[in-house]
Amino acid sequence: MSVLDGRRFGRLVRDHRMRIGLTQRQLADLSTVSIRAIRDLEHGRAIRPRQDTVRLIAKGLRLSDRQRADLEAAAGWGEDGGQVAGDLGVESTTPPSPQGVIVGRDDEVAALEEMLLTGRGRLVTVTGVTGVGKTRLATEVASRLHAGFGWPVLWNSSEERDRLPRRIRTAISALFGDVSSPEDEAGAKELAALIGDRRVLLVLDGTRSLPLGHDRVTAFLGECPEVRILSTSGRPHGIPGEQVFALMPLELPDVRDQRSSADLLRVASVRLFLEHLRTVRPGFTLHDQDVQLIAAICRRLDGLPLALEAAASWLAVYDFPVLLQCLTEEPLNLLSPFTETWERNRVEEGLKGAIALLDPDQRAVLARLCESGSAFSIGRIAEYTGHSLTDSGRVLRELLLRGLVRSDQHRVRFQVLNLVHALHHTVVPDAPMPWPEGGTGDHSAFPGPTPHAHVPYRNE
Repeated sequence: MSVLDGRRFGRLVRDHRMRIGLTQRQLADLSTVSIRAIRDLEHGRAIRPRQDTVRLIAKGLRLSDRQRADLEAAAGWGEDGGQVAGDLGVESTTPPSPQGVIVGRDDEVAALEEMLLTGRGRLVTVTGVTGVGKTRLATEVASRLHAGFGWPVLWNSSEERDRLPRRIRTAISALFGDVSSPEDEAGAKELAALIGDRRVLLVLDGTRSLPLGHDRVTAFLGECPEVRILSTSGRPHGIPGEQVFALMPLELPDVRDQRSSADLLRVASVRLFLEHLRTVRPGFTLHDQDVQLIAAICRRLDGLPLALEAAASWLAVYDFPVLLQCLTEEPLNLLSPFTETWERNRVEEGLKGAIALLDPDQRAVLARLCESGSAFSIGRIAEYTGHSLTDSGRVLRELLLRGLVRSDQHRVRFQVLNLVHALHHTVVPDAPMPWPEGGTGDHSAFPGPTPHAHVPYRNE
């Protein structure tokens, strides 16, 4: 960005400010940008404002879409995104708006952002069970890269098919899935040619059913040296160079840790539950005994964000003791939100799907771990299987990547999720090895969730 462009940006800010009769102080208050920064920008002393600064100033000035675009162009932002959008024929290269709050993920956001920014991860796959927050994390990181660094974002998801034109979706499917025709292959090559050496973030959200083609992905990354691919999936794709980012459930209050209510309120899973509680019961007054019950509810639900949201919604009809009792007696029945009008239980479906992706030996190990009900180490798996610690580590890796077990902060001790433990008792209550021997992804081998018996939890 040249000095001349920087001065043009400052003049535009001043002209818009004067037009609506604001002082520099008033604009600073409305935009939350410091008055010193606004003064420096208007006088041309700062010529490369950050994109989030431009966005805040535009919001404070209440600019129209066209005026905002002119301001971004004067600041040197938006050009790449606009060019990519024009070349590809898409309306926008912005990520989707975040759905809901994100709590307790500061470390994960920072680590994932750093991997993509530095190029240490050209292809990063975020894995974990349904409901752990993979899409929300990807949205947060994509939004930061777009707002803070001007990265164009191409968001490909079966849930938001209208975000990209059909020809672009087809090109992505051809690139990362099965090439069904020469036309599809030509479309994939066209996509690579259009992106070229521009820095673009391509997000593949929910790629469980999209079999990534190793050779084509490798070639695409070679043809587009600045592109980054962020994938969310129930399992890694196994492509050379893929960086796997296993997303664990939120931090839990330790049942053995007799912390005060104030300390418990700082635990990530408790904080997220309270965010959802405020939606269900605005103005609710929290008491110390409530915090202890909420901590117990969070432990029942393993700190799984989608499960916490669903359970909190049932506070429209239950109080905390009754909700906790229901989660003790029938833990899988309250994992659909209170406001849902259909019977689908995404958390339970996701757990079944993750289990079905395991091979028979891995399912048998998981069953033994459920029967034990206590924390375990790699040595316990070696004892069950008779395998070496190396091979036992591979089994543990699969359980972790599927999101079926969680680790302590030192990755020394591990535990099967409470909800997996409950599902184990529900499927075949009296059998020691309940997991189906059928093929990958066959959910029909699991019977429905009702009726549920009381499940003894490991932390009772």
